[in-house]
Amino acid sequence: MRGRKPRNQPELRVVGANYDYGGAPAVAMLLEPPESMPAAQAEVWRYMAENAPRGHLSAVDAPLLGTLCDVIVAYDRAVERAQDEPMLVKGERGLVFNPSWRAALRFQAATIRALEALALTPATITRARYRK
Repeated sequence: MRGRKPRNQPELRVVGANYDYGGAPAVAMLLEPPESMPAAQAEVWRYMAENAPRGHLSAVDAPLLGTLCDVIVAYDRAVERAQDEPMLVKGERGLVFNPSWRAALRFQAATIRALEALALTPATITRARYRK
């Protein structure tokens, strides 16, 4: 048999590789956003901190969590601006993708990258469980 010998479930609990998803809040120090953060970003911060798995976020994650909040709010604003415009517009060479929608897609990609860096996507949270 190749690879590591599989560990049984009680060993995983001892090592800390099994999270509790009981809806408990994350680390208390991250529940409140920095005072200098605008209200829209602070609302996203509180949502992310309260809904992350218990013990997953720590003080080290605060700068990246702040960046994630900025990107999410910027994405929402970009989508609001682009809602009234068509996705394709007439350009010099024919139909082109609307720059407003392109900006929204860039913010969406940045959001996904930040979520992956914080290990908050389904694929990365599984890897983060066994890293600790």
